[in-house]
Amino acid sequence: FLEDMVRSATGVKTGPCPEPYPLARVVAGDSPHAVHWIQDSFGVPLDTVSRMGGHSNQRCHRTKAGGKFPGMEITSALMKRFEKMADAEDGTCDLIINAVAKKLVKDESGRVVGIEYVDADGELKQAIADGVVLATGGYGAGGAVPGSVLHQIRPDLVHLPTTNGDHSQGDGIQLAMDIGAKTIGLKHVQVHPTGLVNPADPDNR
Repeated sequence: FLEDMVRSATGVKTGPCPEPYPLARVVAGDSPHAVHWIQDSFGVPLDTVSRMGGHSNQRCHRTKAGGKFPGMEITSALMKRFEKMADAEDGTCDLIINAVAKKLVKDESGRVVGIEYVDADGELKQAIADGVVLATGGYGAGGAVPGSVLHQIRPDLVHLPTTNGDHSQGDGIQLAMDIGAKTIGLKHVQVHPTGLVNPADPDNR
């Protein structure tokens, strides 16, 4: 697993394997614990493994019964648990939906302490917290949006269709860059050779 990851990231396909970088060691070394946590805490079976692109061995954990892709199966279980916790209204957590994040809020020392957003009624509000985590996904759907992260970083790819949802335009990444956050690896955009376009709807990106 570690060698596959390092060779993929570095492009060194043959010969001695380059020295693994720290994040690769974390992903390869700690992933079994994450799989067991998902199984034990959320009841997701993940009871079989299969070989996917870039794998030298079978290692993609998925549920034998099928029904959903592994990523969707895992995120669905996490979302359902979070929604249940939010519905309890006991102060553990709140869920704000149909809102648009506008900017990160910093205190006088420059520490990020919250986010400013427009809610479903069009009102500008703030959510202040001890910590802020941006988990915004990628930006592959920005091809049709001038000025998007894709246009900024990889303008050579903006003509391609994408499997990303319309929401994946890098807005969260842009929020971070707007306050001076450093970014790494943005130029690496996966282009898969098996993407399909419906001939009856050729302009659908």
